[in-house]
Amino acid sequence: MKIEIQSSIASMKRIALFVLFAFQLIIIPIPGYSKPDKVIAKNFPVQDGRVKVKKDELPETAKKILNSDQFKGWSIVNIYKTKEGEYEVELKKGDTTQAVKFDKEGNIK
Repeated sequence: MKIEIQSSIASMKRIALFVLFAFQLIIIPIPGYSKPDKVIAKNFPVQDGRVKVKKDELPETAKKILNSDQFKGWSIVNIYKTKEGEYEVELKKGDTTQAVKFDKEGNIK
């Protein structure tokens, strides 16, 4: 009877260790692996031959226009450069959105 109890306790210990080990595999992250918080796209091509660009890539004239009172309160959502070298800027203010097109020199089209 003593042998049966010891065998049963040993089996329970093995099961407990197995469960603990399996639980650690689920919780402990794999070294060197991390899930990216967000994807940062630089010059990532999108449909219609446009390429997403940053604000600092806009011509100075376009930057000045976007910083003027005309666009006060508007936030830039996306900026695209077309294959013709022109720019399309998506803006948002509250629930309202609009797109503004600029030529190569940065003038509103």
